[in-house]
Amino acid sequence: MVLTRVKIFIAILAMVILPDFPANTRSLSPLERKLAQLRMVEDVGEGDEEDRHDGHSQWSGFSLAVADWKYGALRLPLCLRWSVSHSTLISRVSVYSLS
Repeated sequence: MVLTRVKIFIAILAMVILPDFPANTRSLSPLERKLAQLRMVEDVGEGDEEDRHDGHSQWSGFSLAVADWKYGALRLPLCLRWSVSHSTLISRVSVYSLS
């Protein structure tokens, strides 16, 4: 409960401190604001075109990731942690005793 309150406080603080767009940021000079807006206009859709013309599908990217040994090394601790927490959760939720 305490951690939730801390996270909510940090989120509200970030909403006040962090700027949304260059147009409403007070810390930028007019020249920097104009440059930032120009860069945002130039960046629109650029990532989408690179992905489209790459020649790789999502499936090929997934198969490359699964084939890499580092994927398994990173996934193993997550699976072990899930199995421990899952068995604890099931034992607490279980209504019927096995004995």
